Amino acid sequence: QKALIYSATIDNPNFVPELASHTSSALEKAATLIAHSHGPSGPNREYLLKLADVLPEDPYLAALAHRVRSILDPLSGDYSPASIT
Repeated sequence: QKALIYSATIDNPNFVPELASHTSSALEKAATLIAHSHGPSGPNREYLLKLADVLPEDPYLAALAHRVRSILDPLSGDYSPASIT
């Protein structure tokens, strides 16, 4: 099997420093970008949602995936940002 790894480091030209914090504002901005962005491998939301599915114990990924789903389907329910520190 082969695997493709994406690494978001500060020296990456696509790195967005203001999204690196775990505040609700940063989560909201990141979710909006992810919900509407596409990269060379396809929609960013697909990558996030699959990653969140295989790492359910990660509270940040869970909150981010929840928010992306809410953006994509506004009728899915209310969104309350998780308290992430």
